Amino acid sequence: RDILRDVKSQAGKDSQKREEQVDGSSDKEMIEIDGGKLIASLTKVYANVMDSARSSQTTSCFHGLRQPSISIEDYLVRLRSYFKCSDACFLLALVYIIRMVDLCPNFVVNVFSIHRLLATSLLVSVKFHDDIFYSNTFYAKVCGIPQEELNAAELEFLKMINWNLGFSKEDFKKMYSEVLVAAEKAG
Repeated sequence: RDILRDVKSQAGKDSQKREEQVDGSSDKEMIEIDGGKLIASLTKVYANVMDSARSSQTTSCFHGLRQPSISIEDYLVRLRSYFKCSDACFLLALVYIIRMVDLCPNFVVNVFSIHRLLATSLLVSVKFHDDIFYSNTFYAKVCGIPQEELNAAELEFLKMINWNLGFSKEDFKKMYSEVLVAAEKAG
């Protein structure tokens, strides 16, 4: 949670009040993103978040019964390969996760929830940001989650963030910088 707070603190807490919202414009208009560097940085950020929350017994539709065998890095690479979405969606997924953690302080991001949370937040960001996306049937297969569970998780996630998908271009740029800095700090 601390690293999520660190990343968010520089990116601006009140993105709802910004006039200029992300509206599906391409990530090239927003900022040039090095996808490989972003995935590596996000891996470090998410790994740090999970390590600090390993012992919680909290459960939700995002919490699996056992820890997935695929690493976060490999999972992010898999999602990037098959989703074929813009790299901006990966950053927006983090924005949405931060938003959810802020709005649901009892939610625990750990090794049992991170994969489903990543899959769901990325799915939501792709549908919001990109012009072209696939069916939930396809995404469920890629994510390794039954379609009914992914559908339920998508709806629950949207409710948890109060259906707030907007984000300013200015805050987006700051968030990207902060992710890179936080990843360096995380080692």
